[in-house]
Amino acid sequence: MVSIRCALICEGSSDEGLSLVLEHLCRAHGASEVSVETTRSLFQLHRPGKDVASQVRCLCREDPGFDILFIHRDADADGIDARRREIERGFEAWEGSCVLVCVIPIRETEAWLLADRAAIGECMGAPPSNMPKLLQLEELRQPKEKLFEVLESTEADGCGGRGRRKRKMTGLEFSRHRRFLLEGLEIKGEVTKLSAWQRLVEQVEARIGHVAQLRTN
Repeated sequence: MVSIRCALICEGSSDEGLSLVLEHLCRAHGASEVSVETTRSLFQLHRPGKDVASQVRCLCREDPGFDILFIHRDADADGIDARRREIERGFEAWEGSCVLVCVIPIRETEAWLLADRAAIGECMGAPPSNMPKLLQLEELRQPKEKLFEVLESTEADGCGGRGRRKRKMTGLEFSRHRRFLLEGLEIKGEVTKLSAWQRLVEQVEARIGHVAQLRTN
């Protein structure tokens, strides 16, 4: 078991809830103590560019004492391999012994949230409606829009709407529900059947093992 300090560079502030998910993953794969710190306040102060290299360079300059750096980018239409190469090139700006974990959902983070049917039901107070099949989630072109549709129709059903939408869900409401789902994502649930999640878990396990080995040498 090893104690580790991690940083998370998110694609957007709405994905900062990934820090809790990553903490759970680290503990499940060998970390006795772990913190995953987001970079929003640091970047608000120093204003690095939006490219990965600029953000990595800023973080390394201001706070180089991390064991693991998580960098999150959605695959979008470019695909997971292209996004991984983008992240790895940007990470070359880091000067030190920190190791990298790429956090890349296929197309969008919402695909992972759609895997957690039970959490959606808990969030909305009713069994989820219009759910896509689990093994089709990584083929969805617009997971965010699909999650919005699922939450909105589930809310209508939960209010006795029988599938009819009582009203349009606001963006603020969607953001609140999305954050609830992200922070509570069950790391050993149905999401484990998705290929991008499996890649993430493999990286986390390997990097924690690497950090532990460095500590014993």
